[in-house]
Parts: sequence; C-alpha cells; structure tokens
Amino acid sequence: MNKSTIYNWLVLYPEFKEAKEVADGLSRLWAETQLKLQVQGDAKANPIPLIFFLKNRFPNEWRDRKEIDLKKDDENKSNNLTLDQQLAQIEAMRAHLLELKSREQGTDTLTICTSSTVDNE
Repeated sequence: MNKSTIYNWLVLYPEFKEAKEVADGLSRLWAETQLKLQVQGDAKANPIPLIFFLKNRFPNEWRDRKEIDLKKDDENKSNNLTLDQQLAQIEAMRAHLLELKSREQGTDTLTICTSSTVDNE
C-alpha cells in the first residue's frame, strides 16, 4: 500500500481519519507510559528508542528543536506593508514568542506593554 492511499482515505473517509487519530493518541500514550515506567525504574528496557519514536512521531510536543518555515511569498508580502504594519507584526510575533517561552518555563503568561510614545518636538 502506498502512503498516498492513506492520505486519500484520511480525506475521503472521516471515520478512518477519526480511527487514525485515536490510534495515534493510543500509541503516544503507550510510549509515554513506557518511558515513565523506565524513568521510575519499573522497566529495564532501553529508553532511547522510545525517545526517538516520540520525537519523530510527535514533533510538536517532543522535538528538541522548533523549526520555522519562512516562505519567499511571506517575505515579499512584508515588503509591501507600511512601517506601522510591519511593527505591528513584529509586536504580535514578540507577544507570541513570549507566550511560548512562558509556557515552556511553566509560568503564567507574561504581560507585555507594547505602547510607546514619540515626542515630535
């Protein structure tokens, strides 16, 4: 069976997509449980394969490195924005990154003051 068949079934058959999502969740739960047992000393297997499985199968939650894909179109679009629009986008990105950082550190969301005053004198 080709991978494209699976991808097509996910689109064509909602019940297949739902079953796959349940199976994905169960496989993640199993692997995390096995890893937890190993950390607690209740299992004697090598944890490294489980870690690789989790990092590759569930990268959003387990991968060490976060990747950001910047497309050429996005770059060209930002060149057509006014300076105020670009600054607003930067502030939105900054707020988002600070929120991610606070989640990673397990703290409450940081409050950001983005207002600034400019003296035209």
